Amino acid sequence: MLDTAYNEIRLLSHNLLPEEFEKQGLAEALKHFVRKINQTKTIQFDLSIDPQLGRLSPQVEFELYSICLELVNNILKHAKATQAQINLSAPALRGSDRAADRPNGELKLIVSDNGIGFFSNESDGKGIKNVRARIESLNGTWQVKSIENHGITNIISIPL
Repeated sequence: MLDTAYNEIRLLSHNLLPEEFEKQGLAEALKHFVRKINQTKTIQFDLSIDPQLGRLSPQVEFELYSICLELVNNILKHAKATQAQINLSAPALRGSDRAADRPNGELKLIVSDNGIGFFSNESDGKGIKNVRARIESLNGTWQVKSIENHGITNIISIPL
């Protein structure tokens, strides 16, 4: 188990800014990341990305990727889950593929799992504080829903 955990953390650290991110953006980087993490077979991740999303600003893409890494890391370390999902959508952006065309749009990132729900921890760790700071830097909001023995759902909304 220790070897598996080490390999998963190592995988996360090697994906801090993968080549796909610079070349092809957030969607392709997340696809690559999920493919690699699913090779561990510990937890099966499903990824759903709105095909209408297109490229976002470099800052937004980087912050969202970093948020995903941290939330996935928490799932791997704490959730005791067998399945997890990452969903990136922009329901208000239908029919538009350029960032300039969607100044009033909203992006939703949902990261969820079927694990144990919240584990008892007196204070937020550095990872959670980093997620919160990244969301605030994007003027976004973050809702966390936890059901004991049914997992956690993180809902992040970012105005575009």
